[in-house]
Amino acid sequence: MGFSLDILPVEIIYCVFDKLNDKQLFMSMCNVCQRLNLILNSYKSSNPELDLKQNQIGVKSARNLSEILQSNIVR
Repeated sequence: MGFSLDILPVEIIYCVFDKLNDKQLFMSMCNVCQRLNLILNSYKSSNPELDLKQNQIGVKSARNLSEILQSNIVR
């Protein structure tokens, strides 16, 4: 039997998010799919201490990230 994040309740996904730091949330959960984007946005608004704007990455990492995001497809 396969496993899908699409069938997990939001509360369980929040528990997974609680185990990740801000950078891990952004790098691993952002733009996976529309549902996770919505859940991540609601998680951020319910957790005001989560501030992804303060994440700082170097120039090389920013370039790598931009290359990855150019080919990213959100379904």
